[in-house]
Amino acid sequence: DFSSGGMVSALAGVRGLRMMWVGWADVPDTTAAERAEIRRVLWARGCIPIFLSRELAELHYPGFCNDVLWPLFHYVVSRMPDTSGGTFSAQWEAYRAVNAQFAHVVSRVAGPHDLVWLHDYHLMLLPSMLRQREPRLRIGWYLHTPWPALEVFRTLPMRRDILRGLLSADVLGFHIYEYSRHFLHACTQLLGAEVALEGRHLSWDVKSADGATTLRHSLN
Repeated sequence: DFSSGGMVSALAGVRGLRMMWVGWADVPDTTAAERAEIRRVLWARGCIPIFLSRELAELHYPGFCNDVLWPLFHYVVSRMPDTSGGTFSAQWEAYRAVNAQFAHVVSRVAGPHDLVWLHDYHLMLLPSMLRQREPRLRIGWYLHTPWPALEVFRTLPMRRDILRGLLSADVLGFHIYEYSRHFLHACTQLLGAEVALEGRHLSWDVKSADGATTLRHSLN
């Protein structure tokens, strides 16, 4: 059965659009035949499962997402882990690997002009990964938590990677204006982005990670 969470309830009310759901299937100890059967059953319901190993899932979801990002985004600095340890590095690599796996699966089922809507802090590298695979995709992303002030967000070592990952989306959504302002402040201060906001149109220039090229993008 579908979850009864707020996001699922909201999207269940959308009518007149053909939608495919792509998500993690929390069934790590399955055979190839069992996974094929799960894919067949879920495909008939408009769902596409992503299978993760138990170790990768632990490092990504309860690890980097819930032990690192969730406390940071909620200003719970007392729960921040030791970012210099091997566990933290493994969690970050798992986060990147899971985002890459989502990019691989989504790019196989999404047409070049489809709309891909992403949710929350679990997939903040995915917009950039999808854009590299299919430049014509329409990509939206919505954050279901606060976005913290710059003084807090900048404590995250991979802060620039996350910002660049998100800036490849066409639409970025936040709960309130204050969170979007925090995000824009992070972009200008941490990426050296030149941001212009006129009405509802936002555009920016951002130097690439190696400083060799300038990435130009805009949101409406």
